[in-house]
Amino acid sequence: MENENKEESILYDLTPINDIELDIYEEAINFSLKKVRKINTIWFFILTL
Repeated sequence: MENENKEESILYDLTPINDIELDIYEEAINFSLKKVRKINTIWFFILTL
């Protein structure tokens, strides 16, 4: 009965299969980091007013 109440978790394997996929991951990470830096810069500016 305990098993009926538990929710199932779906885990996805995001391991790159080849070099082409590695480039996509690198681009996505760099894009995210740039956005975070911009947001942090904006917040720093706002908080120092």
